[in-house]
Amino acid sequence: MKKRCLLLVYIFTIIVSPKPVADEGKNITNKSIFVEGEGENLMDISITDIINNKITFVTEYGKSVYLKDYRLPNLYEDLYLIPEKYVYVDFDGDNVQELVLHAPNVGRYIVFHRKEKDIYAFEFVERALISLKIDGSFIQSEGAGINAYARLTFNKNGYDIFKEAYSNDIDNVYEINEKESTSEKVNNYKQKYEKKESVNWKEISN
Repeated sequence: MKKRCLLLVYIFTIIVSPKPVADEGKNITNKSIFVEGEGENLMDISITDIINNKITFVTEYGKSVYLKDYRLPNLYEDLYLIPEKYVYVDFDGDNVQELVLHAPNVGRYIVFHRKEKDIYAFEFVERALISLKIDGSFIQSEGAGINAYARLTFNKNGYDIFKEAYSNDIDNVYEINEKESTSEKVNNYKQKYEKKESVNWKEISN
C-alpha cells in the first residue's frame, strides 16, 4: 500500500509540475537552446556550451580551441574574446541555424557553423556584418557610399560571400547579383532590404 501511494504521488508530481521556461538570454544556464518554428529549424550549437568552454571549435587558423583560448593572431593577442550578445540565424537556408557572437572588445563578430561533427568559427569585422536580418542577409561597408548587400554560404574550404547588390557612389559602380546594373535598381533593392526584419540580439550576462 505504501509503495502504491508513493507511485501515485510521483505520477501527480509529473502531471502538475510546470514546464520549463525557455531562456531569454538574460541569464544563460540551460544546456541547449531551441528555436520555435517549422521544419528542422534547430539551433544545434549551444550558446552555453560555447561560452562555458565545454566544447571546442576550429578557428580560421586551423586550431581547435575553447572560447577562453581563442585569440586573434597578430592582433589583440593578449585579449580574451568577450562576447556581449548573441543571435541565431540561418545564413545558408539549410534550416540549421548558425550561432553569431558579438565581441566588441576586439571588434569582431564570430559565426559558428557546424560541418559534420566539427564546429567552425569565422571572424567578421564589425563593418562586415552590419544590419543582420532574420533571413541571413547583411550589409558590408567599405566606407562612405560603398556598401554591399550580401549573403553567406558555406563550403568545404570555409565560406563564400554573394553580393545581391553593390553600391559605390564614389565611382558610380552599381551591381545586382554581381552583374552590372543601375543606381535606380540598386536603390529599389535597398528600399526592400530596409523593410526586412532585423535579428533580435540577446545580451549575455554572467
